[in-house]
Order: sequence, then C-alpha cells, then structure tokens
Amino acid sequence: MYQMLVNYLNSVRPKSSQYIVTNEQAVKPFTVEAAKMLCERSSGVPRWLNRLGSYVLLKAAELNAKVINADILKQGFIYTDQQVRGQLGLTPIDLMILDPTFRKAQYSTFKKKQFE
Repeated sequence: MYQMLVNYLNSVRPKSSQYIVTNEQAVKPFTVEAAKMLCERSSGVPRWLNRLGSYVLLKAAELNAKVINADILKQGFIYTDQQVRGQLGLTPIDLMILDPTFRKAQYSTFKKKQFE
C-alpha cells in the first residue's frame, strides 16, 4: 500500500520531481508516520486508499496545512467518516458491498446513452 501511495503521488509530480519509495520525500505532503497510518487504515484495499487519501487531502487544504502529520490525518479521517456515512449511516463495508451495484448502474446508463 505504501508503494501504491508513492506511485499515486508520483503520478501528479513532474518526472524530474518523482521519488523512489525509500526516500522520505516520496510521500510528501504526508509525513512518513501519517503515510503509514493512511496505508494501515486503508486495510490493503486500493479503493479505500484512494478515497481516504482524497478526503484527507481536501481536509488538509481546508485547514491550509502544508504538511499532513498525524494530527491533520486524524482530522481528515473524521472528515472522511462524515462524508462517506452522510446521513445514511453507512459503514465502509456497506459501501464496499454497494459499490459494484453503483458501478453497474453507471455502466448501464452509459451503455444505454451510447446506443440511443
């Protein structure tokens, strides 16, 4: 998961500013500690890493944080929980179960429009 996080972050960096996984700068704007916490929280599920990371980055931007340390990350997790659960009270497992259904519905709608 840590390598995946580095790959995601490198994908938005210029080629000249990309890092290898062993370089502490590779997870910037996250601290190494926060990056490891993010990877652990995603439970080995790439989709969760993407969603968590995205919400954490949004929260960090809202807080004008230049570095995402453990404290900012925890605030990002709280924000993620609020956004994901909303008023429905869904757990991450609920969302994982529902995700294929939503994807199928989106695909069906796309396919239908494509052939109309």
